[in-house]
Parts: sequence; structure tokens; C-alpha cells
Amino acid sequence: MQNHQNSWLIKITLSLVLATTIIFILIIGKAFFIPLISAIIAWYILISLTNFYESFEIKGKKLPYYLALIIAIISGFIVISIIGSIIKNNISSVIQEIPEYQENLVTMTSNLSMKYNIALENDLDQFFKTLKISDFFAETAKVLTTLAGKVTIIGIYVIFLLLEYKQFHKKIELLIQRKSSIKNISKIMSRISRDINTYFKIKTTASLTTGILSYIVLRFFEVDFAEFWGLLIFVLNFIPTIGSIVAVIFPVTIALVQFQSLQTFFLLGAILTSIQILIGNILEPRFTGNSLNISPLVIILSLTIWGNIWGVFGMILCIPFIVITNIILSKFPQTQPLAILLSANGKINKEI
Repeated sequence: MQNHQNSWLIKITLSLVLATTIIFILIIGKAFFIPLISAIIAWYILISLTNFYESFEIKGKKLPYYLALIIAIISGFIVISIIGSIIKNNISSVIQEIPEYQENLVTMTSNLSMKYNIALENDLDQFFKTLKISDFFAETAKVLTTLAGKVTIIGIYVIFLLLEYKQFHKKIELLIQRKSSIKNISKIMSRISRDINTYFKIKTTASLTTGILSYIVLRFFEVDFAEFWGLLIFVLNFIPTIGSIVAVIFPVTIALVQFQSLQTFFLLGAILTSIQILIGNILEPRFTGNSLNISPLVIILSLTIWGNIWGVFGMILCIPFIVITNIILSKFPQTQPLAILLSANGKINKEI
């Protein structure tokens, strides 16, 4: 009994040491890991687009792989150019306007306080200190500037990942001699790939739909920087709960300052919140099923940890990373207990 307890104590201690070491490496290696992970994301998107284009037929023949890859690269370049243009034209203007917006809002609140004899100035000041709008956009701009400055190295990583992609399965076969083991590993990898692909397709579609609908509403209300808010809503919707809340708070706060109308503030907030609830809490779960079967406590802890390690970039990536990790852990008997601990309801998909 004593030996068993000592064994568990040693395992827990080693796990904590390993976790601490990994976090330390992630922090000091931030300049290396962010471009690498960005390249992996870009590579994954390119491969998914390539597979999509390969399914098209011309005169009864499917598109060759390399032609489909070229079309995927061109498509990705166009999308990145559009996103870059939106960010370039809006983010600096948003940051410059934020102090003026905050000052106008303080003035408006002071007028309301005098009119209704309610002390709101201290609450408003505390609200902005908690929200840290300027810090958020400054951090976002910093991340984007860092990525933009590392476009060349990211491009090199993507090229080598594309070159390695076709050789990966051959290396696995050479590494493992037994045919039964190769077949089993291939099945597991295929299932993991399908699950991850399904999650990202559904999440991207849901986030894109939310961003487009929110953009249409913001344009209808003539809110400043509607394109930027639509893009921000799309990105932040990859962060469950917190992302959706932040995605609504920023544009409605800007609308309040811009129009100085509580009616517009509440109406716009209600519409944007309704879009988030309709897509995020009603439609998306019906299609996602158990692919986001992650404990809320794990989500909050992950957001906190990754936010402190890599800032906004880490918060955006942490949930997809947990989902992917949980999918992988659920496919192997040895790691299924960990997947159960990470899950929200203890039920995992063990199917291979």
C-alpha cells in the first residue's frame, strides 16, 4: 500500500515538473513557437483547401494534387490580403480613437449622473480599468506586427511542411515493421484527422457566419470600423464564452460613445448577443456534437495559462489545442483516463 502511494506521488511530482518545464520552454521560446504554430495552421488550412479543390472534376477527371495546391495557395493569399487590408486600415485608427471615445463616454456618464443624481464616474473608471481596451488592441497589434515581420520564416516553414506531407506516411511505414501495427496507426491517424477537420470546419463556419451577420448589423447601424469588428468577432468566437462576450462588448461600447444613445446601445447589444446565442449555443452544438466536450474549468484554466504565456495569440489557440489534444488522447487506451478528466461529461469518443 505504501509503495503504491509512493508510486503515485512520484508520478504526480514528475508530471508537475514536466508541466513546469514545458511552460518555461513555451515562454522563453515564444519568438520561435509562434511563427512555427502559425506555419502549421497555414499548412493545415492549405492541405484542407487542396483536398477540397481535388474533389472538383473537369471533364470527368479530378484536379491533380499540385494544381489543387496552387489554387489553394492563391486562395489563401487573397484571403490574407483582404484580412491584412482590413487590419491595416482599421486597427491603428481604432487605437488612436479609443482615448477620445473613453473621454466622450466619461462626459456622457457625468451628464447622466448629474441628471439622475447617480454617482457613476467611479464605476465607469473601474470598468475601463478592468476592460483594458487600449491594452487589448495594443497587444493584438503587437502580435500582428510580430507575425507580419516573420512572414518569410513562416513561409519557409510552410514550404517544408508541404514537402514533408507526402513523405510522412512512408516514414511511418519504414519506422514500424509490422503490417498490423501500421494499419492500426493509420486508422487512428485518419480518425484523428477526420475529427479535427470536422471540428475546425464547423467552428470556422459558425464563427464566419457570426462575423458576417454581426458585420451586416453594424453596417446597418453605421457603427465605426464595422469591417474590423466583424473580423474581430470572427476571430474571438474561437474562444468560447469569454470571446463571445468580448466580441459584443467592444462594438456596442464604441456605438454608445459614437451615437451617445442608450437606446442604440441596448438595441445593438441585444441583436449582437442574440446572434451569438443563436449560432453559438443553439445551432453550433447541434452540428458539433461532442467535438467540444471540454470541461468549463479546463477552458477557464487554459485561457488563463495560455493568455499569460502568449497573450491574445495564446488565448485564441488554446481551445482548438485542447480539443485536438482531447481527440488524440481519446483514441489510445493508455491516455483515455486523461481525456475523460478533460471532458465535460466524462463521455469520450473511443471509436477508431
